[in-house]
Amino acid sequence: MIKLQIISLRIAGGICLLFTLFHCLFHSLFHWDVALNCLSVSDRGILLTYHWISILILGFMSAISLMQSRMLIASQLRFSILIMFCLFFVIRIVAEFIYFGLNPSSWVILPLCIAPIILFTIPMFKRSEQ
Repeated sequence: MIKLQIISLRIAGGICLLFTLFHCLFHSLFHWDVALNCLSVSDRGILLTYHWISILILGFMSAISLMQSRMLIASQLRFSILIMFCLFFVIRIVAEFIYFGLNPSSWVILPLCIAPIILFTIPMFKRSEQ
């Protein structure tokens, strides 16, 4: 059973790593040096600060899931950490509909956000044999 938990965490960590790398490319992909000029200095600063915080959180989720999966499963903090990881993606799904509406890219983003929720949930509900 612990093998399923580890595999689940590592797949979720791989998805988080893809999100991390994709977010690192936002500046050049979306031409933020030009596109964000319409924002005030403080609004641009807020957006970029939260963007870098998102990258940090996604990187943390990747590192924990890929490199410390056994330690996470054995930890008493397992539920707290995995619930936070799931809530990150739940908020992203909610934001997809509230801020972006349903559009063609939603059909790519939704499965990529639902998958980690499911994968991070498996180690919470499967009893580990240690």
